[in-house]
Amino acid sequence: MVSGLRSLLANLATSLLVITLLVEASQIKSAGHAGGAAACGELASKFPSLLFLPNTTTYTYQSHLPWSETCLLSPTCVFLPQNAARIAAALPIIRKARSPFAVISVLISMNQMTQLKFANYSSTFAQVEPGNTWKQVYDWLEPSGLAVNGGRYAQVGVGGLLLGGGIGYFSSKMGWGANSVVQYEVMLANSSVVLVNCTSHPDLFWALKGGSNNFGIVTRYDLTTLEIGDAFSNVMIWSSEATTQWFDALNAYLAPGGGVEDVNAAIMPIVALTPADGTYEVIKTQVGSWTFLAEALDIPAYAARDERQLFWAISSLPDPRAISIANHTVFDRALVDLRNVTGCSITLNYQPISKAWLEASKALGGDAINLDPHDGPFIAGLIASTWTNEDDDETVYECSRNAADSIRRQTEALGLHHPFIFSTMQPRDNSPLLHMVVERV
Repeated sequence: MVSGLRSLLANLATSLLVITLLVEASQIKSAGHAGGAAACGELASKFPSLLFLPNTTTYTYQSHLPWSETCLLSPTCVFLPQNAARIAAALPIIRKARSPFAVISVLISMNQMTQLKFANYSSTFAQVEPGNTWKQVYDWLEPSGLAVNGGRYAQVGVGGLLLGGGIGYFSSKMGWGANSVVQYEVMLANSSVVLVNCTSHPDLFWALKGGSNNFGIVTRYDLTTLEIGDAFSNVMIWSSEATTQWFDALNAYLAPGGGVEDVNAAIMPIVALTPADGTYEVIKTQVGSWTFLAEALDIPAYAARDERQLFWAISSLPDPRAISIANHTVFDRALVDLRNVTGCSITLNYQPISKAWLEASKALGGDAINLDPHDGPFIAGLIASTWTNEDDDETVYECSRNAADSIRRQTEALGLHHPFIFSTMQPRDNSPLLHMVVERV
């Protein structure tokens, strides 16, 4: 297994798919514009109805699909394939022009690849293309009384969540969202399409489960489904007057014998602050009807795309002292550092990762996240900020970084820090993926 992974990494290191990890940003920028123009020109000639240039409505829409205004792209062109065959035909053109894709030159958007069907080889597996949101998947499965362990927010895309691992409503029973994938359809840099599963390309199968999008273009996910009936679901918000009782309830939920040990329950505890006026709320969501909650969170308050956003992950053990440290550190700092940031709000999410969650992950074959069940339970904390003006980017970034560093130092001193870093919830200068690969090799 070790030699196989080394071979996989060696092959990938020479491919276009990971060129962005190996080339200096300045080199990409200088070579990318020229190569991008050449690639876009040839793609426009071969696929005139699928290629879009700046100042077109489709170009603007596709390049503005990312979840935050801080992630907006300015590619030379947008290529909008409707199936894997079109991507396979486009890759040689992009490769010949030496144009990095999905960086600054050619944006390949799979937004139109939205096929949903049950697998011919087993009706218990749902075959999902990457252009779907989880709402589309859930709406398709609900009439059959089925669910999958997908995203908790309806507007989240399928591919990004599954390649990053994925937190779902059923994770204490089914592990990370990626653990529900039984097979990937993957396009490699040479345009070949391979089916990747536990027996075919097993190293690549492992790497795709939480290893992000560095190993190929995934054009289909085959997911395990589960039967689901009625359940309780609700979103509850309290004002700051209930803070003490709210944290008492959270600590009780996380304590041995508490709700965290119930594999049929899930919770998303969040504390929210508006630094400009000091408005402070505590939010708890309990999972029930899986479609209801996903749709309830699909509103601008939770799913705005017209704001600037930043996520910063910091983990700890589920100890009341660690929870108190995180809460005071983030919000005491935010009240000072972010008070004059226009349109700013900041939240701290205390996501429990249970021992049963990690046991389910191992039982389903493991993944690139590679956590031992003895690592649980712990809290995968998340500092999430939204704001309006680009001029405030560095202020928000520095506040989040300093808060996370402070929490880490304080919890380490008490033996309460947990080293887990969720790769999809990290800013530009933290990269847990390298540590995953090194540890595996």
